Amino acid sequence: MKLFETRTGRCGEWANAFTAICIALGFEARRVLDWTDHVWTEIYIEEWGRWAHADPCENILDKPLTYEMGWGKQLTYVIASSNKEIIDVTRRYVVDPLLNKMRRKEVNEKWLSINLKNRREKLWDMQQEEDKKILFERFCREQEELTG
Repeated sequence: MKLFETRTGRCGEWANAFTAICIALGFEARRVLDWTDHVWTEIYIEEWGRWAHADPCENILDKPLTYEMGWGKQLTYVIASSNKEIIDVTRRYVVDPLLNKMRRKEVNEKWLSINLKNRREKLWDMQQEEDKKILFERFCREQEELTG
């Protein structure tokens, strides 16, 4: 509540509040953590059939290259998570995937991939069967988007 009273806070506080508001309004939303120190939200927009970048601190929607092109950041890892899934969405936010791959040295890629997969599957196991199917289909589409 202090955030709404003072209208001052850090990106994580704004992302937490905005993500919670989106969920309260009935949207699928997840919090996105950039390991180079920024946090924002992704919202699943049914009409678009995909996740959209939404940064409440910057008042921008669906401009995922803002951080590298506009701010000049050199992103390493960008992880999106909710109570239903966790996924590496770095490719959505980087200009050059090859340069990004060269910067990713903090953890072993195979280890990261396996751990995200295991955690995602545990989260999916807690869902209703119909929701599991939707989550899996979305995940497959998103993987095509991120690697295509």
